[in-house]
Amino acid sequence: MAVIADKKDAVSVAGLEASAISQSLEQQYTIKQHWKCLAACTLMSMCPFQYGLDFGLIGGLQAMVGFLRVFGYKDPSLPGGWNLSTERQQLISSLMTLGAFVSAVAAGPTATVMGRKTTVWVASVLCIVSNVIMMAATNIPGLYAGRLLLGIANGMFMTFSQNVHRQHRGLMISSFQVWTSVGSLVGTVVDNFTAKIDGRSAYLIPLGLIYIIPVLMSIGLLFVPESPRWLMQHGKMESKMQKSVGVWDMFRNPVDRRRTVLAICALTVQGASGAMYMIAYGTYFFQMADIGQPFENSCILISVGVVAILINSAVVTHFGRRRVFLVSGLILCGISQLLVAIVYTVSPGTESTGQAIVGLSVGMVATYAWISGGELPSQRLPSYTFGLATAIGVFAACLTTFTAPYFINPESLNWGPKYGYIWTPSCIISALWVFFFLPEVKDRTLEEIDEMFEARLPARKFRKYVCAGRGERAVDEASGSDAKAGEVVHAEEVRP
Repeated sequence: MAVIADKKDAVSVAGLEASAISQSLEQQYTIKQHWKCLAACTLMSMCPFQYGLDFGLIGGLQAMVGFLRVFGYKDPSLPGGWNLSTERQQLISSLMTLGAFVSAVAAGPTATVMGRKTTVWVASVLCIVSNVIMMAATNIPGLYAGRLLLGIANGMFMTFSQNVHRQHRGLMISSFQVWTSVGSLVGTVVDNFTAKIDGRSAYLIPLGLIYIIPVLMSIGLLFVPESPRWLMQHGKMESKMQKSVGVWDMFRNPVDRRRTVLAICALTVQGASGAMYMIAYGTYFFQMADIGQPFENSCILISVGVVAILINSAVVTHFGRRRVFLVSGLILCGISQLLVAIVYTVSPGTESTGQAIVGLSVGMVATYAWISGGELPSQRLPSYTFGLATAIGVFAACLTTFTAPYFINPESLNWGPKYGYIWTPSCIISALWVFFFLPEVKDRTLEEIDEMFEARLPARKFRKYVCAGRGERAVDEASGSDAKAGEVVHAEEVRP
């Protein structure tokens, strides 16, 4: 017993010394010293720009006369004089998210076998091909085919936060939402300027922007290394372990099952917030609500949203508290949608109502940041878990974009802004889930996250928990300690 005690003391001392060394290294870890790593991560984090760009572009295209002359029909009784049938509107928007869902389902096996770089290269090629089809199409089946292929490409445009140090991982993950919002802003602004053009050029010029990111990514990937963790997992030492990992491993172990469910729910919050209909149909929504200047109002909405997201990302990255800010954002989103619905119900079609709707709509997209599930999956199953979570999250977004036209299109229910009544309860429920179940993992290494999940900690204890490392637990198990399996022992230094 004395020998075991000595070993435990030695491990504790070693753990404290290692912690001190680690803290010293953390202070020396600056952006300037590791700019190459951060530059590579920044390039890869631009993948969501393509997703956001598409939402910004397609939302405006559905309100363009040049686009509606080819794919819509004339209706002088409506604002703008043109409209798109509910069925076509549903499929134009939802086929892209459906394609993303299909590719996201296969993202785990694809990224595991092909690697991250090859997957993004394939996505770039597929994106270019799909855009050629969309720009050449003059009939609706061709447009549908291009939208579906583009969705598959967008679903493959996913990366992981494993290559960056924990000190900057939150910054890189938050950049995903920033790039998505910037993409939406670029698409919306370009639509605003080209909407006045008479003819097909009104929508062909915006579609031409889709070529930019695939070309930039294809060139940039020549200078970006493959994910170190992917290379390690495919090395000789890890080959046996890798062969034993499969899809069902996400659910067999209680710890992995919890992490899988958390990642899925975290990425599904986007669809549950109801903000997707404003992101996907903002310009069309404003036009059919007859509140004036739909393209300009969309630019204002997205611009303010980008600024708010930049501020939110900076605050969350520096101070942590992702749960608090996300809960606040979801509650604000729900209240904003409720107020928009009430204002339009009381006084529809007036100038003051239009101004109020634009201002309140900012609350739907400005404070809400998409949570990346990249930090939550087990290190053994990152591609499988993140792929499944993304697929289900995209499917939720697909349902939102598919059903929204039934409520906002004058050809169907014609609810307009009153659609917000449906989403307020959903936002409140999502906020409650985040508060009680989403753990805080700011500044934690992936190994520390593994350790805390294995300890079966409740979400509220993650932020302040002190990890002792796995070495001490191994000694406890060898000594027959009474500690429960998976329990993490605190390492404390007592001073007189």
